[in-house]
Amino acid sequence: MTISPLATILFAFSLLAFRAIDAYPVPTARPAANPALDKRDETTTIYKYTSTDVQTIIEKIHATPLATPSSDALSLSLAVSLILATESSSTTTLISSSSSSSWSSSFTTTTSSSSSSSSSSSSSSSSSSSVSSSSSSSSSSSSSSSSSSSSSSSSSSSSSSSSTSTSVTSSSTSSTATSTSSSGYYNWPKNGIQGVNLGGWLVLEPWINTDLFSTDNFPDNDIPSDEFNFCETLGDNATDLLESHYSSWITADDFTKMKSYGLNAVRIPIGYWAYELMSTDKYYKGSQDAYLEKAIGWAKDNGMYVLIDLHGTPGSQNGYDSSGHKNYHDWDGYDNKNKTIDILQKIFEKYGGETYKDVVIGIELVNEPLIGGDGGVEQSWVSGLYSDVIDNVRSNSSIAQNIVLHDGYMYQGAWSNEAYNDDDVIYDTHMYMLYDSGYIAKDFDEKIEQVCTWGDEIATLSYKEFVGEFTAAWDSNSSSIYTEKIAKWGDSDKVNIRKFVEAQFTAFEKSYGWFFWNWKMGNSDQWNFQILVENDIIPQPLSDRKYTTC
Repeated sequence: MTISPLATILFAFSLLAFRAIDAYPVPTARPAANPALDKRDETTTIYKYTSTDVQTIIEKIHATPLATPSSDALSLSLAVSLILATESSSTTTLISSSSSSSWSSSFTTTTSSSSSSSSSSSSSSSSSSSVSSSSSSSSSSSSSSSSSSSSSSSSSSSSSSSSTSTSVTSSSTSSTATSTSSSGYYNWPKNGIQGVNLGGWLVLEPWINTDLFSTDNFPDNDIPSDEFNFCETLGDNATDLLESHYSSWITADDFTKMKSYGLNAVRIPIGYWAYELMSTDKYYKGSQDAYLEKAIGWAKDNGMYVLIDLHGTPGSQNGYDSSGHKNYHDWDGYDNKNKTIDILQKIFEKYGGETYKDVVIGIELVNEPLIGGDGGVEQSWVSGLYSDVIDNVRSNSSIAQNIVLHDGYMYQGAWSNEAYNDDDVIYDTHMYMLYDSGYIAKDFDEKIEQVCTWGDEIATLSYKEFVGEFTAAWDSNSSSIYTEKIAKWGDSDKVNIRKFVEAQFTAFEKSYGWFFWNWKMGNSDQWNFQILVENDIIPQPLSDRKYTTC
């Protein structure tokens, strides 16, 4: 009897799907705020399977004798079960996805460290297998994700000593915007993130870098509004200033200090111009990426993690000074989408592979894309860019990295139905109260309640999310407390700011973690993590909460 490879796969998956109804889902539980409650596996090692590996498995299936036509289903079932069960001595998951152009698959081996939260178990030396198949068709705003979605966050499976459990999942997704297969990759700190941003280092911001944007460098008092104009105005004179800034603003000593404060991660903004200049650019392309490399080394030396954040894109994704070019909106202009994708590809190819995987926990595709409003783009446009980059990353067998997507300040849950949501995708949201007049108008107790509500909302999301930016300020910068040095703050101000900080820590620990903005500042002490620690406003240790908040 002769069966083609494609027919074998489709036949096996379709028949065996009926046997997978009770198959356990892959656990994707969000990190518990209390480490004692976190029962997820201690270690996960990721292996990539190529099309050659898949073909080898197909050939093994063909080599299995089929006694009679009536026993084809049973024989194929046994073939798949036996072949996959012998690939590993521990729990294995093979996730295969067929798109219109290629096979892509991943093979995950997980060593289980806990069985206290399992919903199914097997006795010593036993093995079980299950195969499921799903096919869906959706637009760019409809969901078609694999079985490791949020519905499985409360389920897990464990087996006692020497037991083996194998699960095979095939998913074929047809979408008008994307055809995305999961890499199956997931590598996030077990107990979540407690980190800071290194804003103002490799991407300048005038309100942070007050030493650079000063009359010392611009004696006519015509101080630029962003890094683009800083470089354009100074020309070649910007080179020495910027190189001196890169070498001194953040050093190895900063990482040692961060670690001593209980921080375990940094988010590092970088601009596209660190990798490539556009024809009309005035930016300085210098040693930004070399210092990013140094920072990764310093983080590794201190047992910390790094999130790389593309803070400025070609054409500016939001027109903010933090994007490098204030009041400039051309992200969806001529070829800037493709240029953004090209820059991200360079970053992923360098930092998304084996060399940095123990330190780099994610690469953020774009910071704060402006969706809607004056100069903004549609959510579908951003989703399309995300999808294109994710497809590129997942199709590259040398890349295994978390893909971080900013939510564009959309409402919580706005990205729930994206087809690309999967294990390797995690969202970043920024929680600032001082930019919203409605929040500013609330009294202090109501502000605390609002923070607690944010945490509760994040905890119910169907996708993974962390808070990538927040601060100790809750009002507009017009208030004197935001411009005065901390020595001039009253005691009641200090107490309230600590309450506000503690509430945010507690609320945001219901997510996958947080990054405070910022590690250091020029003048604004209420945004300066170091100053706040030194003045007993940010607790030490970070878990020392004086006040009952959320």
